[in-house]
This record gives sequence, C-alpha cells and structure tokens, in this order.
Amino acid sequence: MSEFSKDNPETHLQKQQKMLKRWSNGSVHLWGYGHSHRMMTFSVYCKNKKGLLLIACGDVQHYCGPIEMTDCSFELSSIDPEETEYTLSDPQNGFKLTCGYINTNVRHDIEMPPI
Repeated sequence: MSEFSKDNPETHLQKQQKMLKRWSNGSVHLWGYGHSHRMMTFSVYCKNKKGLLLIACGDVQHYCGPIEMTDCSFELSSIDPEETEYTLSDPQNGFKLTCGYINTNVRHDIEMPPI
C-alpha cells in the first residue's frame, strides 16, 4: 500500500480512474518536475469545470510524450497491484508514464486558461 494513501491499492486505483474520467477532454500541461523524488505533476483544465485537476506522479520510471496536449483521455492501470506500480497513458496523444505513485487533486483556488 502506498505511504500516501490509506486506501488499499485497488480502491486507490479506482478512485484515481474515476477522477481522471471526470476530467476527460481537458487540456493538459506539465505543471512541475522534481528530480529528487522523480516527481512529475500535470494540470488538467476543462472549460466547463472550475479549477484545475492536478495529477501527481511519484517515482517516475518512464515518461514518453508531449508536455502539453488537448482533448486528453487518460487511462490508468496497475502493473503490479502488490507493488503499486502504475501506467498512465493517453494513446491518442502519444502519452505514456510509468510510476510508483499517483494521486489526483482538484484545486478550486487555481484557474488556468486552456493551452
């Protein structure tokens, strides 16, 4: 189980999948990168929603794709539920990321125009 989540890995995965689906068709931007923990954070903006969805990915092992994209349609899967290893992808945009931790958070105090 992730040290950041009190949910079991399957419940955590389902919650993240549900949130990503809610924010489909948004514009995505690489929000930040921290090399010390191999952290990547992406923001998702949807014109019909207030705020931003932030997607925090920790222990990033592999990343391939654009740093900005539109009309996102993320898919999240677990490579190994026991080890909490995830793949976040958006095939139509050529995006694929493998990480050891993922968490989504809606920030209503931040607004960002589309890309």
